[in-house]
Amino acid sequence: MVPSGGYLWWYIDALSDDGQHGLSIIAFVGSVFSPYYAWARRRGNNTNPDNFCALNVALYSRQARRWSMTERGAAHNHRDRTRFVIGPSQLHWNGQSLCIEIDEVGVPLPRRIRGTVTVHPQQLFNFSTPLDATGRHRWGPLAPRSRVEVDLSHPAQRWRGHAYLDSNEGDEPIERAFTEWDWSRSAMKDGSTAVLYDVEPGRANGPPARPALRPPRQRGAV
Repeated sequence: MVPSGGYLWWYIDALSDDGQHGLSIIAFVGSVFSPYYAWARRRGNNTNPDNFCALNVALYSRQARRWSMTERGAAHNHRDRTRFVIGPSQLHWNGQSLCIEIDEVGVPLPRRIRGTVTVHPQQLFNFSTPLDATGRHRWGPLAPRSRVEVDLSHPAQRWRGHAYLDSNEGDEPIERAFTEWDWSRSAMKDGSTAVLYDVEPGRANGPPARPALRPPRQRGAV
């Protein structure tokens, strides 16, 4: 459950082995970028985060760039232990891989984004760490080193590459704890992944937090 005013997201990014294609995908419950969610909180209206879900998709390549982020209410979404349905798109965990079925329309030009992205973790982590002094905002590296298969019909492209998967969650609006938020990740030569967070909290939340994290080297498959 995501509390009223809170948020949960899953983040994926990937780069093709030849360096010609890239993507990022964020599946939001209680989208932290939603003006409608922010307005509802200010007005004291229903702030059920399931009413503000979105699948943000960004494609990067010379031939076909796309960006989409259509927000949908609770009537068009469904979540359980293995599946997250957001309108016509969905994420499904089959026990070994995360399959993302995308059926979205990009903006500002209404161009279709349709196809499948499958993330194959090389190792899964059951770990999370707080990003603020009270522990109300947390980050977890679900599968920082993964392989990906991309099979899209719109725009037409098929490729394989390296991927990264993590998750963030908060028990309150993100702006209540932070005024700025930056992060970076790097694949290291030994096969591990280094992640650096640089968050600026509000005055009531103490000094800046800059956790540097490096999950151990991943070996083998799930």
